[in-house]
Amino acid sequence: MNIKYLSSIIMCKVNIIPDFPPRVKLIDNIISDDALQYETKLNSTALAVFKLVDGKNNLLDIVKDMNFQYGCKDDRVLNDVNQLILDANKRNILNLKIESNNLLYKNIARLIFNILYRRVERYDILDSNFFMIFVQLCKIIISKLKGLVIILDLAILFILYLSYDFNQTIYEYAWNIFAYVNLFIIGTVTSISMHETLHAYYFRKISNQTKSGFFVIRGMMMSFKRRKDQQISGLWVELSGPFITFVIGAAGYVSTYFLIPKEFYLYFYIFFFSYLIQIVNLLPFSGDGKNILLRILFSK
Repeated sequence: MNIKYLSSIIMCKVNIIPDFPPRVKLIDNIISDDALQYETKLNSTALAVFKLVDGKNNLLDIVKDMNFQYGCKDDRVLNDVNQLILDANKRNILNLKIESNNLLYKNIARLIFNILYRRVERYDILDSNFFMIFVQLCKIIISKLKGLVIILDLAILFILYLSYDFNQTIYEYAWNIFAYVNLFIIGTVTSISMHETLHAYYFRKISNQTKSGFFVIRGMMMSFKRRKDQQISGLWVELSGPFITFVIGAAGYVSTYFLIPKEFYLYFYIFFFSYLIQIVNLLPFSGDGKNILLRILFSK
C-alpha cells in the first residue's frame, strides 16, 4: 500500500472545513484582508465557491453545491474546488479545519496536511502587549506539540516503570532523559515564541501599524506575516527576533556557569541551547537572513 493510497483512505474519514480567518471578509466579489490592508478581486467561479465558505460546509458539501449549480457530475469540479481552496489557504485567505469523530484519523490527517500539503494555519494577534503576544504564541505552539509530548513522556515513564526494580542504572538514565527532553521542549516553545513576538512587536512599534500582520504556521514552521511591501520595513525588525533570542541564550549560559551548581549545568544548558540556535535564522538562506540581505542591498 503506497503513501498516496493510504492518504486518500484517511482523507475519506475526516471533514476538511474551510473558513475565513477573523479579519478576512468576502464583500461582494472582493476578499478583503484587514490585517494586510489588501483586497483580492474574484472571478465568477471563485466567487461561487467562496460564497459557500461559512465554517460549517466541508469540501464535499461545497463540491456538491457546485455540481448542482453548474450541472456537472465529474471529478473536475472536485479537483478545481480542492485546488482553489488549497491555493487560498497557502495565500493566508482561508484556514482549513480538520474534523473527525475518530481521534486517530484526525491527527493523522492533520499530519498529512501539515507535512505533505504544508497547510497554513493563520492566527491573528489578540493583543498589543509584548507579554500577552508571547503568551498567545506559547499556547499556540503547545497546542500543536502536546500530542507528541504526551507520547514521548508516556514512553519514557513506561521505561521508568519497567526499570524501577530491574535495573537502577537504566532507571536513572530514563529520569535524566525525561528531564532533558522536557526542558528542551520548553526551551523550544519559549524561544520560538520569543523570536516571533519580537518581530511582531518591533514591526508594529516602528511602522506605527498597531493592527497589521498576523502569525502563520506553515507545515512545521511559524512566522510573522505582513504585506510584501512591508517586508523590509526596518533592519531591526528582522534582526530583533534571532539576535535578541540568541543574546538571551548566551546570557543564560554565562549566568549558569557563574551562578548555578555544577551538577545542574546540563539542565540549564539544554534549555538555553534552544535560544542560542535561533541565531541560524540570520543565515542568508533563512527568512530573516534573506530579508536582512535585501534590506542592505536595497537601502539607499
